[in-house]
Amino acid sequence: MFRTGAKSRRGAVAAVAAVSLPVLVGVMALAIDGGLLMAERRRAQVAADAASYAAVRAYDKVQKANDGGDPLAAASSAAVAYAAACGSPAAAVSLASPPDRYGTADLAIQAVVTTRPPRLFGAIFGGDAPVVSAASVSVRVPTAGASIVVLNPGAQDSLAVAGSARIVAPGEIRVKSGATRAVNVNNAGYVEAKKLKVAGGYQVSSGGSIKDAATTVQTGAEPSSIVDPLEATLAHPATSGLTARTSPSGWNATNPYPIYPGLYNSGLALNSGGMNYTMAPGLYYIKSGNFVVSNGVRVTGSGVTIYLYDGNVEIQGGDGTTIAAPTDGTYKGVVLFQRSAKNGDDYAPHTINIANGTNNRIQGTIYAPGATMSLAGGSTTVDSAQLIVNKLNLSNNARYTPTQPPSGSGAAFHLAR
Repeated sequence: MFRTGAKSRRGAVAAVAAVSLPVLVGVMALAIDGGLLMAERRRAQVAADAASYAAVRAYDKVQKANDGGDPLAAASSAAVAYAAACGSPAAAVSLASPPDRYGTADLAIQAVVTTRPPRLFGAIFGGDAPVVSAASVSVRVPTAGASIVVLNPGAQDSLAVAGSARIVAPGEIRVKSGATRAVNVNNAGYVEAKKLKVAGGYQVSSGGSIKDAATTVQTGAEPSSIVDPLEATLAHPATSGLTARTSPSGWNATNPYPIYPGLYNSGLALNSGGMNYTMAPGLYYIKSGNFVVSNGVRVTGSGVTIYLYDGNVEIQGGDGTTIAAPTDGTYKGVVLFQRSAKNGDDYAPHTINIANGTNNRIQGTIYAPGATMSLAGGSTTVDSAQLIVNKLNLSNNARYTPTQPPSGSGAAFHLAR
């Protein structure tokens, strides 16, 4: 009897094991394959995020190059490459316009990454491999260009507004200085802009104000994010082919007196009292010396670019200097271009002084990365322009009030979903 019972129990264990084994394998398959499936979903999501972001950047690059390339083809190629780099080399990657609109974005691309990961234990039960799919949307959001860029890397009062002077700018103001008082607004000075972005800090005192309701203030910005926007793209002119010219001398019965573009080897001084000068369109290359307007003269000109190789700008006490940049050509939109060689992290110093005149109107970009620009008294309006200088000081009721946003604009890219 005893032996018979033992054999019976051994048979029962074998039967239970035979019945339980598929269940145990199923549980093991569920645990292991389920974990692998979750890992694959995470991998697919990372790949989709990378693919959508790479796609929108590639599309933007080819679109802006405007050289006949296909933006969508470039976006697709970038998406596949970045998905593969994120561990999904066999994934199917598709691009589409997302069903939803994303705020102010002017470009949105949805990337869908689809994979069929192999199963380990689950394959013994048959059926197709599971499909893992992940989607991501990246967008391009237009950003306004900077109205003012102040490039000195470390000076206190890099931007100073005092004595009832005013800056009202439709774009951003960017100040690279990391000093604790990189921006100083005092003595009834006033600043209003879309955004004030400062690597260092700012101080407002003695009745000065930054219009809080209209101006977002960002301190502690990464200095490397505040760059010279024209350094790599604005070519310095050559002197070849330019006609040599000299400044007009004394009062002339021809009034207004014409001034012509060309090469000015000893500066260009417009300073004979009572004269009106008309600058013809073109490039005024001032090789040595300064550009000077003084003694109550009036200067007008359109289609004008003034390039200073190694000189300064002095506009003092005039009866209205109205000059406008070209609307086409190499120096489209640039009215004043002052060369300044790099000196370490900064630039060789120059100056632009505009003071005590009336109704000065400068239409175009002022590019002077090494200049301390000072506006004092009088009235100066800069239209449709960027002001790119090393330091900027406004005082004694000076006004800097560009009426339009800068023509140069950029874009921000980010994941939206």
